[in-house]
Order: sequence, then structure tokens, then C-alpha cells
Amino acid sequence: MAVLSSERPVRIAIDCMGGDAAPHAVIRSFSFCAEELRDVSLQLYGSHASLEPLVSEIRNKAACKDLSLEIVPTNDIVTANMKPAVAVRSHRTSSMGLAVQAVRQKRADAVLSAGNTGAFMALAKVILGTLTGIDRPAIATFLPTSRGRSLVLDLGANAECSSRNLVEFSFMGEALARVCLDIPAPSVGILNIGSEDTKGNRVVQEAAETLKRTGLLGHYAGFVEGTDIAAGTVDVIVTDGFTGNVALKTAEGTAQFIKDQLKTAVSHSLKARIGALMLRHKLQDAFARFDPRIYNGAIFLGFGALVVKSHGGADAFAFAHALKFAVRVARQNLLAHVKTYIDKWSSAEKMVSKI
Repeated sequence: MAVLSSERPVRIAIDCMGGDAAPHAVIRSFSFCAEELRDVSLQLYGSHASLEPLVSEIRNKAACKDLSLEIVPTNDIVTANMKPAVAVRSHRTSSMGLAVQAVRQKRADAVLSAGNTGAFMALAKVILGTLTGIDRPAIATFLPTSRGRSLVLDLGANAECSSRNLVEFSFMGEALARVCLDIPAPSVGILNIGSEDTKGNRVVQEAAETLKRTGLLGHYAGFVEGTDIAAGTVDVIVTDGFTGNVALKTAEGTAQFIKDQLKTAVSHSLKARIGALMLRHKLQDAFARFDPRIYNGAIFLGFGALVVKSHGGADAFAFAHALKFAVRVARQNLLAHVKTYIDKWSSAEKMVSKI
């Protein structure tokens, strides 16, 4: 599989005005990932008056003085509460809109924003369009598990899905897992109410049957349950956006609940505080592993270019992880991997229709 040429740097278009802490968190994130940005050209879309002093400040840091940073000025911004239709109709020249257009015009290899998710999705759909053979895009991200990390999609782009959508998500998810997990044949499972073949509704049953019949996935593992997400039973978990979003928010809430309970428990008494002091390194390691900031960065799979979304509430440390993720998928030419899988799927569909 071809990768990006080493003769030019990877180019990332960044909407610097999106997110709760923008543009400060965006620019200051570079100091957390400067080493990974050595061969990266960053295009910074946003207010020149706001960005210029921050860029000057970051260049004063020894680790960042040689970074390739270009400010692309725009005075228009997509706000957090703006309706997607309004963003598409009236704000294509915003920092978000111009950043998306940069990947459409091949001036950037990926676009990154922490701004309004609905508007970002809508602008990407209108400006970029979906890949040939893909009906709907999916939001995908990695979650921590007992075995490492697992990819979950869709996480909210499509509240209702057809069996075809789930099949498409499976192929796109396997391609992303190959790139980011360095696994030749990632295991893929469909989220269901039980692991038995007879469980589930018509949509998941039809999707499972299609995946079995085509045999295009390197390792299709069948149905998985909610408990399999944290267990890391499979590398890729496929579901509709409604179920995926509920699962994600439940996992986030549970993790925060456990963290709060541990903090309360270790401060409850002198003995508890002494015990916590003795275990502080282990506790710090545990808290660090489940720090949601290090998993920041979701990708909108299925568009005609690489579109990466940072959490809107991301601080500089969290945004740095989303930026590193964008650099990695661009450097490994994820889009070409996805296209290869979709072409195989389309060919298999045509063959089946002739039988």
C-alpha cells in the first residue's frame, strides 16, 4: 500500500477557532507533540490578530522554534451552538470551512477541528462528499480496554443504520485499525444484545450474514456484547450511532464515577491516606491510563478526505493527542487503505448480485 511521499511534509489544516479553549489550546498544544511535528506543515486557520501573538509565543520555545506554521487569516467563525444548515449556507469561508476546503483542494492531507461537531460534519459532507461506495460516514475513535485499545464506530453520526451501513463501517474500521494498531488482521465484531448467532434484530443479522458470505474481513469475530468493549475482546466494534453514542457516554460516566469514588475513599481516613501514599505510583499510572485526554481525536470515516475531530472541551494536552492522531492517519495514507476495502466490497456485491 502506498504511503505519503517522504519528499514533502505531511500537511494538516487546523481550524484554530473551534473549541472551548480556542485558539490558545490549539497553538499551545504544539509544545506537547513538537517531536512528532518535525516533518509536518501546519496550516492555521483563524483570526490573524488572535493567532499571531500565540504563534510568536510558541516559537520562543526551543522545541517549537523550527516548526512549519502558516497562519491563514479569516474573520468568520462557526460558533458552538450554530446549526449545521446555517454553517453550510453562510459560513463556508469560516476558519472551519476554509480548513475543510484545503483538503478538498489537495492543499492539506487532513483537517482537524475541535469546533461544532454537527457543523463540521455537515461542511465535510457538502464540501468533500463521501467516498464512492459509501452511503454514510461514521465517527470512529479508540477506547481503552484491558488488552490495550479497541476502535468503536459509529459514535453518533447515524442514529439509525441499515445492514449495509454496518458492513461499510466494518471495512472502514478494519482499515483504520490496521493503520493505528499495527495489526495485520484486526478482529471485528458487531455489537449486539448477545454473542449467540440467533440474537439481535434484522439489521445486525443481515450485516453478520453479509460479512460471513463475502469473507472480505481478515478476522470477523461475530457478535459481541457491551461487556466486551472494556474487555477488549475484539479490535474493532461496529454498531449504529445511537447505540455507540450511548455506550461511549456510559463508559465516560462510569470511568469518572470510579475515579471520584477512589479519590473519596483514599481521603476518607488517615489510614486510607497512608495507604494511598504507599500506592501513589500505581494509582497515578492507573489514572493516567484512563485519562480521556490521551484518547482524544475521532475520525469521520467515509468522506473523500481525512477529517479528524477533537473534543470541544480539549485542553492543550488533549488537543496534542488529536493532532498526533491526524498526523498518523495522514502519514500512513489511511484514505487509500479505506478505498481499497470499499472497492473489494463493491466488487463482491456485484458478484453476489449475479448469482
